[in-house]
Amino acid sequence: MNNNNFYKLCLSFLVFWSIHTTQAQNIVDKVQQATDVAGLTQKASQLKQEAEQRKALAWRIADEKGWAKRLTYSDGEIIELMALTENGFPIYYATESNLIAAESISANKLWNGGSLGLSLSGANMAINGYARLGEWDGGATLTTHQEFNANNG
Repeated sequence: MNNNNFYKLCLSFLVFWSIHTTQAQNIVDKVQQATDVAGLTQKASQLKQEAEQRKALAWRIADEKGWAKRLTYSDGEIIELMALTENGFPIYYATESNLIAAESISANKLWNGGSLGLSLSGANMAINGYARLGEWDGGATLTTHQEFNANNG
């Protein structure tokens, strides 16, 4: 490939990347404008407070009854007492170990050394400060998360 073609290829890539990045930002802006961020923030705060109250009660009962409040197993699984049933039985939330979770959805095939040969690490996945991938994990909504801030520009 001669230098002229190389420069054309680079310019084409930069133009494509610029258009894609602008479109991604426009989509994020539209979603934020159409979202009741204040209402969601208020609801998240309310739900967090209710969950904290249920957990505090459960932990007081656990102290009285000698129940485990939180355990971490050797495979990385974590269980934590979060609430009580109406009949006073403990409700534990449990996480799978990250390795088991990755294997169950074949995400481990994407990693460095994975069978797909893609060697994805997750580094540099943000464009203009916005993540290109999402992940859900156990636990209450984090009301301080950037997505609840309408002015996070």
